[in-house]
Amino acid sequence: MGNGEGYVHFLAKMALYRGQSINCYNLVTSERRKLEGRNTPNFDSVRDQFIKDGIEIAYPSDIPEADVERWVAFGRAEAKKRNLEIRV
Repeated sequence: MGNGEGYVHFLAKMALYRGQSINCYNLVTSERRKLEGRNTPNFDSVRDQFIKDGIEIAYPSDIPEADVERWVAFGRAEAKKRNLEIRV
């Protein structure tokens, strides 16, 4: 997801079962923010916006959610494949 066509600044990894959560990996600052459905106000609208505006990509199942470095590297590589500029 990014701020305009051709740009991206974070990867949203969604786990939309049971507890429902979205891990947001910032591709600029290499930080992670976790949104949990039961603890995040307006979680459904945030989730729906990500689904509407994002690009769905296949992702590896062997990266633990807390391994921010690997998720950011994965997100940056996927952005490069799609000719997306990483910026805020």
